[in-house]
Amino acid sequence: MKRYVVLGYDSYFIGWDKHGNEVRVPRLGHDKLAITDFRTYFELPLYVIETSRELLSWQFGWGSFAAIPEGVAREHFPSLFNKKHLVVEDPPIKKIKRKAREDLKRRGFI
Repeated sequence: MKRYVVLGYDSYFIGWDKHGNEVRVPRLGHDKLAITDFRTYFELPLYVIETSRELLSWQFGWGSFAAIPEGVAREHFPSLFNKKHLVVEDPPIKKIKRKAREDLKRRGFI
């Protein structure tokens, strides 16, 4: 049986691509306070990864949430950080507005 790993991460907006999609990169700096807050509000494991070996154990064995240092994340997931080339100077504003409107409609806000 194949096991698929789903990787999600906190991110921030750096611009729009030529198709009107947001371009986002990982947000860095999960400090001690953020980790403590997570553990206070959620009854889920949060692993604090320190090495590449721990990252692989988490990714293919432990699962759940993890805080990963920037250096380890950049080493193992470089494509998540390398997205500036996707950002365009003149994004398709009409398409962006249409997508935003469709999303608001889908969510029942309009």
